[in-house]
Amino acid sequence: MGSRNFTSPPGISNESSIAAWLIIRGIAAAVGYVTGPYLSDHEISKFEKRQNEILMDYEKYFEMKEKFWSDMVDRQKNLMGRRKRQ
Repeated sequence: MGSRNFTSPPGISNESSIAAWLIIRGIAAAVGYVTGPYLSDHEISKFEKRQNEILMDYEKYFEMKEKFWSDMVDRQKNLMGRRKRQ
């Protein structure tokens, strides 16, 4: 009996099937990335709502800090004015 040759037909190689698999996976990932937010609007709106709440908290915090430092500067000016009058 002769030996059998179980190789791929000409034009098809293992490397080309891996490359095709990677290309298909890349295209699927890109499509999922682009269409994902439109498919799950509810989750996105929750995320955006939480993000807006955090931003509002930061704005309030910075307004309080700005007011605090503004008041400190005003107090310092008042103290300096009193010292000059004496």
